[in-house]
Amino acid sequence: MFVSDFVLTRKSGLGLAEPLIENWEGFSLAEMENEPKTWISISGDPEKFNAAAKKTLSCELPETGRFAIGGTATKPCRIAAAGPGQWLLIGYSGKFPAAMKKLAAITDQSDGWVGWSMTGDKVRTVLEKLIGLDLHPSEFTGGRAARTSLEGMSAILLCEDAEANQYAIYSQRSYGRNFAERIRPAAYSACGEQIQDVQNGD
Repeated sequence: MFVSDFVLTRKSGLGLAEPLIENWEGFSLAEMENEPKTWISISGDPEKFNAAAKKTLSCELPETGRFAIGGTATKPCRIAAAGPGQWLLIGYSGKFPAAMKKLAAITDQSDGWVGWSMTGDKVRTVLEKLIGLDLHPSEFTGGRAARTSLEGMSAILLCEDAEANQYAIYSQRSYGRNFAERIRPAAYSACGEQIQDVQNGD
């Protein structure tokens, strides 16, 4: 009896050999890799959970419409408000103390969400074609977060730096390719043809 040799191959969140990276004039879209993602849903005392989270994550839980940066200089993490009593924690790979687990459901969602970096001076024009948020820098400033819908698909949008046109958006992995396919026409409308297509997902 012969045993076949199995070779494990590394795949991106979209199931591609390499992360998706696409560029237009004034807009870039890049799939972010290897980001641990954890969903937190509080069921106990929010103040006690916040105190425990502050010790573990080095930041307090952000209020609705915001995200916070914690962790360390070499291993930063971000936590975004995602609904009443709910947060998406991004980039934290450490353990959670019993004090946090006792007060909340803490679920590893690393394989359930895909993160995208969006940059460029036309990024807001592209996003405004897809989601119903006021993204003017005076309104959706750095540190803001919103759980929103992109053409019917749930997403969490972070404004990392409004002046530098830096945003991150997270979508559920199950419709990750559809998500990218919705972004492309908006990017074409705002920017014209792609100027570089490193991995188009075909």
